[in-house]
Amino acid sequence: MTDNKPLEHKEFTIDDGIPYRIYRSWRLIRFMFFKIAQHNGIDVTPEQLFVLVKLAEREGQSQVELGDSVFNDRPNMKRILDSMEEKQYVERRPHPVDKRKHRVFTTEKGKQLLAEAIPHVLHTRDQIYEGLSHDDVVHALKVFDVIESNIMKKFFD
Repeated sequence: MTDNKPLEHKEFTIDDGIPYRIYRSWRLIRFMFFKIAQHNGIDVTPEQLFVLVKLAEREGQSQVELGDSVFNDRPNMKRILDSMEEKQYVERRPHPVDKRKHRVFTTEKGKQLLAEAIPHVLHTRDQIYEGLSHDDVVHALKVFDVIESNIMKKFFD
């Protein structure tokens, strides 16, 4: 809050909490994503799509870098990449200097899948943002940035 005063605590209700609203919204978005993906024959999970987008931004990231960028722990990131490699969306190559690491690259099949998925993602984003102004979206992103920053400072520094 801008006045740096804590929210007034009334009787506890989960529906008034931002974390619960984020969780509920994410569940709905995830459900909608699977419906749209299935309807359009796109065989990818939201997490796999996040990885493909992050790789499109910068190919050759390590598994750890990818996990950090999408907030996935190492075992989960390994599982996601194993599945993506099995589907031939990505390939892992040994790091040229540090043989303990692997760099991750998008395959042609992965690039094709991403190109096919992006128009659906953008259309869905427009539907989700319906009724919101550009300023509303910018403000919401700022609020999430502050919440994320507070969590990182208090629990991960």
